[in-house]
Amino acid sequence: MKITRALFGVAIALSATLTPAAHASTIVHQAMAIKAAEGYQCTLTVVDETTAYTALHCGFGNWRVGDTIRSLDTGQPLGTITALGSDLAQPLDAVQIALDPDVQVADEVARGDSAALRTGDIVQFQAPGNYAVGVITEDVPRYVSVGSNLYPSLLINSNVVTYAGNSGGPLMDEEGNVVAVLSAGNQEDNSLFTPLHLIEEGFGEHSRDTRSS
Repeated sequence: MKITRALFGVAIALSATLTPAAHASTIVHQAMAIKAAEGYQCTLTVVDETTAYTALHCGFGNWRVGDTIRSLDTGQPLGTITALGSDLAQPLDAVQIALDPDVQVADEVARGDSAALRTGDIVQFQAPGNYAVGVITEDVPRYVSVGSNLYPSLLINSNVVTYAGNSGGPLMDEEGNVVAVLSAGNQEDNSLFTPLHLIEEGFGEHSRDTRSS
């Protein structure tokens, strides 16, 4: 039996030298940990097979369009920043990311109707090591600045509990559809989120303005 295993191992090794290895897809999960600037952790919000978001403040002012977003655990590239919330006419604490062509989204993801959220609606939050269920506590977006007032954003509130490293993670409706991206929280009963429809409206208008200029 030992000889058989040894010979089998040699055969595999030889075939690997003769046959080009297939390129493995990079697997992306909803709410996976990503590398933030200065060695910190943030969280990825995936809305479809090609697009994701995270919080602008995760870049500590260093991120630029064209920068690579990487997995915290493996260091593998996941996508490229295509727009910054700081460049919008009405700034938002959000970053738009185009997922790399070889990325495979492992989970079912979808957009929810964030504009329809009302106080009392049940929501859920996901991040590495954290799954929380709560309700919307303030459905009217208000301008609030986080990160020493460096990152203003239109934010709604929920009582889901969030922690350091959760920034950029997805708030979802009861069906698991993404409705907002985490900006800040008090680690108890007040977390602030940028609604998805405001993010996508903002980046959509910015993209049109850029093309026309």
